Order: sequence, then structure tokens, then C-alpha cells
Amino acid sequence: MKVSVIIPTYNRAEILRQTVDSILNQTFQDFEIILIDDGSSDHTEEVFTDYSDKLRYIKQENAGVNAARNHALRVAQGEYIAMLDDDDVWLDYKLKLQVEILDKLDGIGFTYSNFYILKSDGTRIPDGLTTWLRSPIDWSSLFEDHYHCRDLSIESSIPDADRQEPVIYVGDIYHASLYEPHVLPSTAVFRRSLLPDDLRFAEHDSICGDWEFFARFSKLHKAAFLNHETTLNRSHEDAFRLTRTDHDIQMGKRRDFIRRLWKADEQFYRENKSSVDGALNKVLVELAYLHVMSGNIEEASAAMNDLARPYTGLNKKQLYISRIGTGIPLSSNLFRLIRNIKQSLH
Repeated sequence: MKVSVIIPTYNRAEILRQTVDSILNQTFQDFEIILIDDGSSDHTEEVFTDYSDKLRYIKQENAGVNAARNHALRVAQGEYIAMLDDDDVWLDYKLKLQVEILDKLDGIGFTYSNFYILKSDGTRIPDGLTTWLRSPIDWSSLFEDHYHCRDLSIESSIPDADRQEPVIYVGDIYHASLYEPHVLPSTAVFRRSLLPDDLRFAEHDSICGDWEFFARFSKLHKAAFLNHETTLNRSHEDAFRLTRTDHDIQMGKRRDFIRRLWKADEQFYRENKSSVDGALNKVLVELAYLHVMSGNIEEASAAMNDLARPYTGLNKKQLYISRIGTGIPLSSNLFRLIRNIKQSLH
């Protein structure tokens, strides 16, 4: 078995068929599909019956997307592991191209790619990865090496003849991941043999769990980034999307994530202290600002007290309001009043 395809799903029966069909329509067909139902209460199980001869269906009590991913990792048999979220869709050349990359580049642990953002009206927005980044990145400066498909004798089956040949960049994204996520899980394929027993998706953190997984993996083994879209990532909004999680919760998870990974990495922190402290400071100031605006002064004060000097590169408005809000009694009530007035005027 060459590839195990893992799909964690929860109450997505209405769009799950399109996800599964995108796997079955791949030009590369040596795979197993493992569908982990994370305690769905809709008709997901009925969808499975239509594919019962084509995939393995496992239902567990609801424990979160990362627990579902880890469950699938325990039973996967493929040489390579491919991830696909239940609301995303693969383009038909996806597996063939990325399996070839892994076959040709023995030294890498995983490959991932760019992706399209799929709007509700069917519009595809290319270069979706750049929407995650603070600013455009020169990939050749981030990665150590790069290749064209022809350099590796990879037979690209991408139909966009009018676009430039895809470039494959090789290196690590451990440092770069300190600032923003780089890997959409649905674009990733990795070697099962190189996955350490202690590296799994953080089940307590549904916000940063996959971000942390690929950052840790990248520290251990090089990654190959394919600068071409292989996947459609839906932009819809529902209760299970990261974008619907309260922003203060997101920032709290982000703070904890930086602390337990880069700040706890003694050698990396010693060599990159200013980068780690700077990234953490930005999160802490935003978190303090959010707490002030919500009237949670104790939490805001805790965030401000954790700031490390120097205070460079911070959002001056957030820093100013946080200082006032944590320094003057009842000032948070004033900020809430101003916020509510502004909202009522829109």
C-alpha cells in the first residue's frame, strides 16, 4: 500500500461526498481511505454506506479533529500518509505529483503545496497560501534548494499549460512557522517511517495543533513545498471553522503554542531569542487588548506583565489601550462603551 489517505469528519455529510470523490478520481490509485467519524450526529454514516467497498469507516466518540487524525495514524498501513479535511477537495493530479516528489527526494520528510481558496459561488482564488502570510515571501530565500519537475524527471500532469512549470522548494520551515502557519493539512503527504512515536497532533489544541505538528516535523526532516495549487480549500463559515472561534481564545492558544515549542526549545531560543520574544510579544499585546475591551482586566494585566523587552514592532494602538486599560480602574468599562457605540452606528 503506497498511500493512506486520512479524512477526519464531523457533521459534514452534505459535502463529504465531494471530498471522497476527489480521492477516487485521482490519476494515482494505490491508496487506502480511512474515514474517521468524530461522533457525527447527522447522516454521515449513511454517506459511508455508498462507499463501503472503497474506504474504511471508523466512528469514535467526539474528541476533536486532532484526536481523529491520531486515531487514523494508529491504523494506517501506507508507506505515505496524506491528509484531507472533510470540507476540502483534491485536484485529480494531486497524489501522483506529490508521491513522485517523495519518491525522487529521499531526504525529505513531507511535501505540501499551495492551494486554491474555493468560494461559495465556485470561484477559485489561486495562491491561497499567501493569504496566511504577513507579507509575500521569496521562496528561494526561505528554502535551501529548489527544483523544477523536469530536474527530477517528474511527469507533471497539471493541465494548466499556460502557467509556469511548478517549482519544488526544499528546506525547513521551523523558524518561519514561528510567525504564521505554512501547511494546509489537506495539501500534505508525509513518510510514515519518519514519523516519531512521540509526534502526533496536539489533541488539546484544535487551533494550532496541525500548525505545531508540521513545525515539529520540519525541525526533524526537510520539507518539499510545491508552489502550485493541488487542493481546493473552502472559504465557507460554520461553527467548526477556526475563523468562528473567539479571537481571544485563538490568541491564548497561540501564546501557549509559542511557549511550548520555540521558547521551550533551549538551543533555538538561545540563538533566536529576539525573534521568539518578538513574536510572543505581539500575541500578548493583542491578547491584552482583547481582554481590556472585554473587561477582563486581570487577564489583560497578566498578558502585559509577560511582555519581554524590547517592545519593538508592536501594535502601538493595542499597546497604548492595554496600558491604559490595565492601569486605570474602571477604564475597561469606558472602552466597552466606546466599542458598543461604534458598533451601533454601523
